[in-house]
Amino acid sequence: GIKGTSIPCHYHVLHKDRRLGAIGAKDLQVMTYQLCHVYPRGDKAVSYASPAYLADHCAERGKLYLETQYDDSAELASSRPSGEDPDPKMQQLVEERV
Repeated sequence: GIKGTSIPCHYHVLHKDRRLGAIGAKDLQVMTYQLCHVYPRGDKAVSYASPAYLADHCAERGKLYLETQYDDSAELASSRPSGEDPDPKMQQLVEERV
């Protein structure tokens, strides 16, 4: 496929409200597909629904904001429950992701 479009996504419907009426799995699939074409920060379709992209951007901005507020690692360590050591493997995974 075209670069950036061959990433498969798998969605789970956690709760289907009865007020949605006759909306079925096919309708949700079509709606999700259409949401991939309304990403406001790009002019092409994205690989997953644009609300998920926007949530990711908000989370990244929040992370950067918190890093500016708590730039000293000692302050972050003090917010951790006493006696709990940071997991180095988890820290490495977070750093790779960010």
